[in-house]
Amino acid sequence: NFLRTLENGVRFGKWVLMENIGEHLDASLEPLLLQQKFMQGGTEMINIGDSSIPWNNSFRFFMTTKLPN
Repeated sequence: NFLRTLENGVRFGKWVLMENIGEHLDASLEPLLLQQKFMQGGTEMINIGDSSIPWNNSFRFFMTTKLPN
Protein backbone atom coordinates (compact mmCIF):
# COMPACT_ATOMS: atom_id res chain seq x y z
CA ASN A 1 0.00 0.00 0.00
CA PHE A 2 2.85 2.41 0.79
CA LEU A 3 4.53 1.72 -2.57
CA ARG A 4 1.28 2.64 -4.34
CA THR A 5 1.16 5.92 -2.40
CA LEU A 6 4.79 6.56 -3.29
CA GLU A 7 4.16 5.80 -6.99
CA ASN A 8 1.23 8.25 -7.05
CA GLY A 9 3.37 10.90 -5.36
CA VAL A 10 6.11 10.51 -7.98
CA ARG A 11 3.63 10.43 -10.88
CA PHE A 12 1.54 13.44 -9.82
CA GLY A 13 4.24 15.53 -8.12
CA LYS A 14 2.85 15.29 -4.58
CA TRP A 15 4.69 15.37 -1.27
CA VAL A 16 5.06 12.05 0.58
CA LEU A 17 5.92 11.74 4.27
CA MET A 18 7.26 8.48 5.71
CA GLU A 19 7.06 8.63 9.51
CA ASN A 20 8.76 6.66 12.28
CA ILE A 21 11.27 4.81 10.12
CA GLY A 22 13.62 2.37 11.79
CA GLU A 23 17.27 1.59 11.15
CA HIS A 24 16.54 -0.42 8.01
CA LEU A 25 14.72 0.69 4.86
CA ASP A 26 12.97 -1.43 2.26
CA ALA A 27 15.21 -2.17 -0.74
CA SER A 28 12.51 -0.93 -3.13
CA LEU A 29 13.23 2.64 -1.92
CA GLU A 30 16.84 2.55 -3.09
CA PRO A 31 16.26 3.82 -6.68
CA LEU A 32 14.20 6.69 -5.28
CA LEU A 33 16.75 7.66 -2.61
CA LEU A 34 19.57 7.53 -5.16
CA GLN A 35 17.42 9.29 -7.79
CA GLN A 36 18.19 6.64 -10.39
CA LYS A 37 16.13 8.25 -13.14
CA PHE A 38 16.33 7.26 -16.81
CA MET A 39 14.87 8.43 -20.10
CA GLN A 40 12.22 6.33 -21.85
CA GLY A 41 10.46 7.68 -24.92
CA GLY A 42 11.47 11.26 -24.10
CA THR A 43 10.05 11.00 -20.56
CA GLU A 44 12.08 10.90 -17.38
CA MET A 45 11.19 7.69 -15.49
CA ILE A 46 12.15 5.95 -12.24
CA ASN A 47 11.74 2.33 -11.13
CA ILE A 48 9.82 1.80 -7.90
CA GLY A 49 9.27 -1.83 -7.01
CA ASP A 50 8.47 -3.61 -10.27
CA SER A 51 7.02 -0.55 -12.07
CA SER A 52 8.49 2.25 -14.14
CA ILE A 53 6.85 5.52 -13.10
CA PRO A 54 7.04 8.88 -14.93
CA TRP A 55 9.04 11.35 -12.84
CA ASN A 56 7.46 14.68 -11.85
CA ASN A 57 9.92 17.35 -10.67
CA SER A 58 7.42 18.63 -8.08
CA PHE A 59 7.68 15.35 -6.11
CA ARG A 60 9.15 15.60 -2.61
CA PHE A 61 9.93 12.74 -0.20
CA PHE A 62 10.32 13.35 3.54
CA MET A 63 11.31 10.81 6.17
CA THR A 64 11.17 11.17 9.96
CA THR A 65 12.40 8.94 12.75
CA LYS A 66 12.28 8.82 16.54
CA LEU A 67 15.82 7.41 16.67
CA PRO A 68 18.50 9.64 18.22
CA ASN A 69 21.30 11.01 16.06
